[in-house]
Amino acid sequence: MINESKIFGIVIIISFCACRIYAQDNQRDIDKQSAPFDKENATQKILAGQTSDRLHAPESPGDSDLGEQLLLQPVNSYRPLSVYASGNGHWTSNAALTESDRLEDFFWRHNAGATFLPYLTGNLYGEISGTYGSYQYADNSNLDFDALDAGSGLVNIFPNLGNLSLSARYNYTRYSGSGEELFSDHSVELAAFKPIPLGLYHYFYFGWESDFSFDADPEYAKRHEHSITSGYHFSPAEKLSLEIYYRLAINDYQSSDRTDLNHSFGASIGYHLRDNLLIRAATSFVVNDSDMSGSDYQAATAGATAGIILKF
Repeated sequence: MINESKIFGIVIIISFCACRIYAQDNQRDIDKQSAPFDKENATQKILAGQTSDRLHAPESPGDSDLGEQLLLQPVNSYRPLSVYASGNGHWTSNAALTESDRLEDFFWRHNAGATFLPYLTGNLYGEISGTYGSYQYADNSNLDFDALDAGSGLVNIFPNLGNLSLSARYNYTRYSGSGEELFSDHSVELAAFKPIPLGLYHYFYFGWESDFSFDADPEYAKRHEHSITSGYHFSPAEKLSLEIYYRLAINDYQSSDRTDLNHSFGASIGYHLRDNLLIRAATSFVVNDSDMSGSDYQAATAGATAGIILKF
């Protein structure tokens, strides 16, 4: 018969693994908001790829008489395949995303991936993508993990509705650490995205996303996530971009009565050193309000990213 000390030890190990998976899952929720090459909106990629990089003619002394001059856009400029890689360093105020005894730390993230958005018919596009990332912490190496995200789906854009897009996608996610699988998940994602142009250099955007998990291992980490995001994008110069956003997510865990309300606030500034080379500085603040005791947390992150993206 197992004695009480062994039972207590098993409970501690299970609890530690659960907290680690929750921390990894939520850390990726935080991190992906400020990463320029992670899970970019498919509609933005498609619309950006349909036009040249520069929309305006160079400034000239006669601009005041002639008015704004738009460059003619090249035909068939759309390139459906993007291959990218990036690396970043971020400071976080709460590495394990705990309510108390917060662990301030610094982590590195390296990732590489590809996205294929082939034109199908009308305003319908396909989507196939995959990303592999590595997360490494300076002081808390027990939180290190690797993440694989892959999936495919369809995206339809409605030009008559201001480029509103609707998408459906299958996702596969896998976390691993120390050579072992920590978590895997299969889900279906439904989403909508709406840009609202304010001029030639800036726009608001709104997005909705629902992710329904139908097979997760371990079962206690299975959750459905519903989120809305609003943001503002501004390009004061040709190679410079600024962005602020707010994201509200409801995380509904299926194996328990746990429901989390997650608020994310963020801002970033990016600069294109070249057409395919981008550097970005970003900061974010997250507040998680859970109905499960001990699952509330707050976390701030700040850091910088450098990445390269090639389009074919």
